[in-house]
Order: sequence, then structure tokens, then C-alpha cells
Amino acid sequence: VFSRRLKDLLSLNPDFSRRDVELLKWGRHFRLSENAKVVVGRNQKENEVISSLRKKADTMFRVDSFPGPTVLATRNPSMEGIELAAAITVAYSDTPSDQSESVRVTRGCNDWSVLARKRGKSDFYRFMI
Repeated sequence: VFSRRLKDLLSLNPDFSRRDVELLKWGRHFRLSENAKVVVGRNQKENEVISSLRKKADTMFRVDSFPGPTVLATRNPSMEGIELAAAITVAYSDTPSDQSESVRVTRGCNDWSVLARKRGKSDFYRFMI
């Protein structure tokens, strides 16, 4: 798993930082596009580590009403990428099946919400690194 993540990092972000390498050790990784990757925390410890590795330019996602992962999007996802990351956030949360949920999105000092419907995790396997 780590080697796939490293290969992805080297091929799409040749000017990577030490922080980028550290992120490879944590969570589930999904490649949304050449310009966007998300890291999804699997438990409280990973959520804390992922939060601590956040840069100001990164985008953070959290479900408002149910327990769930901390999700970090590196680089600059498009609006389509933000909507996809919000859907992944809801899929890995405790939101009940087929329910829509508000996801808090934070980039820098900006905060807004995106509504995403709960889908099966298998809907996102094709994006997994």
C-alpha cells in the first residue's frame, strides 16, 4: 500500500515535501484528479494526526451531525472534487444509509457547507490508491 502511495506522489507531485511523505503513512488515500488527493482518517488517532498535518492551503472536511472521519484534500480540488470529497466523508461516517448530510468544508479562513448523500464505500474504491 505504501509503495503505491509513494509512486502516486512521485508521479503527480515531484516537488513534494516531508509533510507529503508523512501523510502517506496515515488513513485511506483517494486520488480524485491529478490536482487533488484526499486522505481519510480511519480512527480518532489518525483524525488527530491528519488534522495536525494540515497546511493552510489544504481543504478539510467533517460531517456536522454524526461521528466520522477527518478528511484532508491536498492541493486545490475543483468544485467537483470538493463534492466528491464530501461524498467520501459521508460514506465513511456514521450517517444513516441513504440520508443526506451537511459536510463542513474549511480552506484557510473560509468555512462553508456542502450537502452529500450517503453512498456505499464501494462507490469510491476506483479512486483508492
